Amino acid sequence: MKKLVVVMLIMIIAIAGVGTGVYFLLNGPGEAKAEKEPTADEIVKASLEIPEIITNLKSEGNAVKLVLNIETDSEKAKEELEKRSFQVKDTVIDILSETNAEELDGKKGREHFKVQVKNKVNNYLQDGKVKEVYITSFNLQ
Repeated sequence: MKKLVVVMLIMIIAIAGVGTGVYFLLNGPGEAKAEKEPTADEIVKASLEIPEIITNLKSEGNAVKLVLNIETDSEKAKEELEKRSFQVKDTVIDILSETNAEELDGKKGREHFKVQVKNKVNNYLQDGKVKEVYITSFNLQ
Protein backbone atom coordinates (compact mmCIF):
# COMPACT_ATOMS: atom_id res chain seq x y z
CA MET A 1 0.00 0.00 0.00
CA LYS A 2 2.84 2.40 0.90
CA LYS A 3 4.55 1.65 -2.42
CA LEU A 4 1.39 2.55 -4.33
CA VAL A 5 1.12 5.94 -2.56
CA VAL A 6 4.80 6.72 -3.24
CA VAL A 7 4.44 5.77 -6.93
CA MET A 8 1.30 7.92 -7.28
CA LEU A 9 3.05 10.91 -5.66
CA ILE A 10 6.00 10.54 -8.01
CA MET A 11 3.61 10.39 -11.00
CA ILE A 12 1.72 13.50 -9.85
CA ILE A 13 4.98 15.43 -9.39
CA ALA A 14 6.22 14.26 -12.81
CA ILE A 15 2.96 15.31 -14.52
CA ALA A 16 3.07 18.71 -12.80
CA GLY A 17 6.70 19.16 -13.90
CA VAL A 18 5.89 18.25 -17.50
CA GLY A 19 2.89 20.61 -17.46
CA THR A 20 5.01 23.46 -16.15
CA GLY A 21 7.66 22.76 -18.76
CA VAL A 22 5.09 22.80 -21.58
CA TYR A 23 3.61 26.05 -20.26
CA PHE A 24 6.99 27.84 -20.29
CA LEU A 25 7.90 26.30 -23.63
CA LEU A 26 4.72 27.65 -25.24
CA ASN A 27 4.64 31.04 -23.48
CA GLY A 28 8.35 31.61 -23.10
CA PRO A 29 9.86 32.84 -19.85
CA GLY A 30 10.44 36.32 -21.38
CA GLU A 31 6.72 36.82 -21.92
CA ALA A 32 6.13 37.41 -18.23
CA LYS A 33 8.70 40.22 -18.24
CA ALA A 34 7.67 41.72 -21.60
CA GLU A 35 7.27 45.47 -21.61
CA LYS A 36 3.85 46.86 -22.20
CA GLU A 37 3.29 49.04 -25.25
CA PRO A 38 3.63 52.75 -24.48
CA THR A 39 0.49 54.85 -24.39
CA ALA A 40 -0.14 57.58 -26.96
CA ASP A 41 0.76 60.21 -24.33
CA GLU A 42 4.06 58.47 -23.58
CA ILE A 43 4.88 58.31 -27.30
CA VAL A 44 4.16 62.03 -27.71
CA LYS A 45 6.36 62.89 -24.72
CA ALA A 46 9.26 60.95 -26.26
CA SER A 47 8.78 62.21 -29.85
CA LEU A 48 10.14 65.22 -31.69
CA GLU A 49 8.83 66.79 -34.89
CA ILE A 50 11.50 67.83 -37.35
CA PRO A 51 10.06 70.85 -39.20
CA GLU A 52 9.65 70.91 -42.96
CA ILE A 53 12.80 70.17 -44.94
CA ILE A 54 12.98 71.06 -48.62
CA THR A 55 16.01 69.83 -50.54
CA ASN A 56 17.15 68.68 -53.94
CA LEU A 57 17.60 65.01 -54.70
CA LYS A 58 20.50 63.37 -56.48
CA SER A 59 18.39 62.98 -59.62
CA GLU A 60 18.49 66.10 -61.80
CA GLY A 61 15.52 68.42 -61.40
CA ASN A 62 13.90 66.56 -58.50
CA ALA A 63 13.23 67.90 -55.01
CA VAL A 64 11.45 66.66 -51.93
CA LYS A 65 9.57 68.45 -49.19
CA LEU A 66 8.93 66.49 -46.01
CA VAL A 67 8.22 66.65 -42.29
CA LEU A 68 9.45 63.95 -39.92
CA ASN A 69 8.42 62.89 -36.45
CA ILE A 70 11.05 60.90 -34.57
CA GLU A 71 10.03 58.65 -31.67
CA THR A 72 12.72 57.96 -29.08
CA ASP A 73 12.83 55.46 -26.25
CA SER A 74 12.66 58.10 -23.48
CA GLU A 75 12.01 61.74 -22.65
CA LYS A 76 15.72 62.15 -21.94
CA ALA A 77 16.54 60.95 -25.47
CA LYS A 78 13.99 63.40 -26.86
CA GLU A 79 15.68 66.26 -24.97
CA GLU A 80 19.03 65.29 -26.50
CA LEU A 81 17.43 65.00 -29.92
CA GLU A 82 16.01 68.53 -29.57
CA LYS A 83 19.52 69.82 -28.92
CA ARG A 84 20.80 67.88 -31.92
CA SER A 85 17.97 68.81 -34.30
CA PHE A 86 20.45 70.61 -36.57
CA GLN A 87 22.37 67.34 -36.91
CA VAL A 88 19.16 65.48 -37.73
CA LYS A 89 18.35 67.98 -40.48
CA ASP A 90 21.89 67.69 -41.82
CA THR A 91 21.62 63.89 -41.80
CA VAL A 92 18.30 63.97 -43.66
CA ILE A 93 19.68 66.37 -46.28
CA ASP A 94 22.82 64.23 -46.71
CA ILE A 95 20.76 61.08 -47.24
CA LEU A 96 18.40 62.79 -49.68
CA SER A 97 21.26 64.35 -51.65
CA GLU A 98 22.46 60.82 -52.41
CA THR A 99 18.99 59.51 -53.28
CA ASN A 100 17.23 59.47 -56.67
CA ALA A 101 13.52 60.23 -57.00
CA GLU A 102 12.87 56.62 -58.06
CA GLU A 103 14.41 55.37 -54.82
CA LEU A 104 11.93 57.40 -52.74
CA ASP A 105 8.92 56.53 -54.84
CA GLY A 106 6.60 54.06 -53.12
CA LYS A 107 6.34 52.62 -49.65
CA LYS A 108 9.44 50.45 -49.91
CA GLY A 109 11.64 53.41 -50.81
CA ARG A 110 10.32 55.58 -47.98
CA GLU A 111 10.77 52.70 -45.49
CA HIS A 112 14.41 52.37 -46.59
CA PHE A 113 14.90 56.13 -46.13
CA LYS A 114 13.40 55.99 -42.61
CA VAL A 115 15.74 53.12 -41.64
CA GLN A 116 18.73 55.13 -42.90
CA VAL A 117 17.69 58.17 -40.85
CA LYS A 118 17.11 56.03 -37.75
CA ASN A 119 20.49 54.29 -38.01
CA LYS A 120 22.48 57.49 -38.60
CA VAL A 121 20.76 59.44 -35.81
CA ASN A 122 21.29 56.52 -33.41
CA ASN A 123 25.02 56.71 -34.19
CA TYR A 124 25.33 60.04 -32.38
CA LEU A 125 22.62 59.86 -29.71
CA GLN A 126 24.09 59.19 -26.27
CA ASP A 127 21.06 59.30 -23.94
CA GLY A 128 18.79 56.82 -25.70
CA LYS A 129 17.80 55.53 -29.09
CA VAL A 130 15.42 56.32 -31.93
CA LYS A 131 12.62 53.76 -31.92
CA GLU A 132 10.81 54.89 -35.06
CA VAL A 133 10.93 57.55 -37.77
CA TYR A 134 7.61 58.70 -39.20
CA ILE A 135 7.08 60.75 -42.35
CA THR A 136 4.14 63.01 -41.54
CA SER A 137 4.27 65.05 -44.75
CA PHE A 138 5.86 64.09 -48.05
CA ASN A 139 5.89 65.79 -51.43
CA LEU A 140 8.19 64.53 -54.19
CA GLN A 141 8.62 66.83 -57.20
